[in-house]
Amino acid sequence: MADFYEHTPGSRIERRRASLSWRYRLADPKLGPLRAKELYAQLEESLRGERYTVLLTSRYVEVRHVAHTKTSVVKNLLGRREDADFVFCAGNDRIDEDAFQVVLRSGRLRLYTCYVGGKDTVGQYYVESPAELLGQLEILTRSWSEPTGVGSETVGDATREESPTVG
Repeated sequence: MADFYEHTPGSRIERRRASLSWRYRLADPKLGPLRAKELYAQLEESLRGERYTVLLTSRYVEVRHVAHTKTSVVKNLLGRREDADFVFCAGNDRIDEDAFQVVLRSGRLRLYTCYVGGKDTVGQYYVESPAELLGQLEILTRSWSEPTGVGSETVGDATREESPTVG
């Protein structure tokens, strides 16, 4: 990653508790994605067989241990809270799709999955922005006091896709 950082102006390396990422959002719009694909291929090859995942998105390349993914956290929380009668999972990245699948397969009576930023998702609902999600959550929490609120087919103005296919 250091080599890619040094040779791609506008990029940076970010260290987090559970991951290391090379971010190229401020790099040249043509060079950044090209270099990201190169870095992704190199990391995939060098980490093959190891317990790490490499993610490539439109803004960064990230390496993290397989035990530290959003999906593993969702699985852990669902396992620890089997008595939960309401599950809500929202995300704004393609990597959140796996977490949505886990929630949808959980068999909980009341569950909601929502993708923020478009409608190409396995999530049951989608909104266009974080602000819209917050507005929908406010409507949802107010509806809890109404007998037909939770579980109805519409929640505020959120858009519900047809029943998602969960494989």
